[in-house]
Amino acid sequence: PACKLTTLDLFINQISDAGVITLTRALTTSACQVTSLNLGANGIGDAGVISLSQALQSPACKVTQLELLSNQITKEGVTALAQALQSSACKVTYLDLDNNTVGDAAVISLAQVIQSPTCKVTTLDLSSNKITDDGVISLTKALWSPACKVTALNLTGNRMTDVGIISLVQALQSSACKVTSFDLRRNQITEAAVISLSQALQSPPCKVTYLDLSNNHFTEADVFILSQALKSSACKVTTLHLIDIQITDTGIISLSQALQSSACKVTTLRLDENQITGAGVSSLSKALQSSACKVTSINLRVNQIADAGVISLSQALQSSACKVTTLNLMKNQITDCGVSSLSQALQSSACKVFSLYLNDNPQITDDGRKCLRSLKYKKP
Repeated sequence: PACKLTTLDLFINQISDAGVITLTRALTTSACQVTSLNLGANGIGDAGVISLSQALQSPACKVTQLELLSNQITKEGVTALAQALQSSACKVTYLDLDNNTVGDAAVISLAQVIQSPTCKVTTLDLSSNKITDDGVISLTKALWSPACKVTALNLTGNRMTDVGIISLVQALQSSACKVTSFDLRRNQITEAAVISLSQALQSPPCKVTYLDLSNNHFTEADVFILSQALKSSACKVTTLHLIDIQITDTGIISLSQALQSSACKVTTLRLDENQITGAGVSSLSKALQSSACKVTSINLRVNQIADAGVISLSQALQSSACKVTTLNLMKNQITDCGVSSLSQALQSSACKVFSLYLNDNPQITDDGRKCLRSLKYKKP
């Protein structure tokens, strides 16, 4: 019988270039049904990618999702890949080149390709590739092109300065730019870049709905500036990740005020690994009780939240206006007292939470865990 395999995951399998060359022969047969191919972390070099690129140009090849993260791909391999992406026969829409040694020259080559009307790439991951402002500026020019189809762009952990980031966010304000998902984790973002980004988010043509600024060093001023943007009716952000940005209670107060704005559209909020204490949680809890607040998922893992903060959260969860369905409080300073408060909230008919995470709170005892387990018998 014919093989019906459509997803092939070969992540971490010590596949060499010779193995990839063998695989590419199969991809060019009309019988092969593979549409999703993961070759991450195999040590594949340019020779393997060149062979793969030739296969992608075959009308018989059906691959639309290609993951090549954590290999040894350099400019030569990316150049071959770029040529393939320009082929009208190539069907790739999702391209992951995370953690290679791509560099600016190769990015410039890719940037030219994604402006081609025949290129179908909508998701582009160039994380951890030593890309500097030169490479980013070339990408920016591509995003301005009406032919560019990229909607998801990941530039985590590169070597951009404010010059590159500001250039990039200017493109977001173009009506031609289609980016809706924007990931700038680990990029040493400064206040100048935050100001520019916030201005872009308030621009009506900007389409960004998913924004990840995690693992940067934010000041209270940065959080305030971003919070002001979230209150703009033009801002479309619904998912906001601010993990490990050293945000304190003062920043949370600014953010909480934004969440209470009827214009704010944020539904998913990640604030893991910050410096939030009970005062910040109290402000956040007040926001969650506002009828204007749209947050349904909130992650407060690895902060400094003790029982006082949990009690204020528990009160919010019992409010009919609160829309939270998923709450993560892992790795905080919660004791059985906080668990008791949460348990009472979860039994309220107004509480909408169906996913609660309290793992790695070492002060919760067996009694606290027993209290939580008993809830399934008390609330349908």
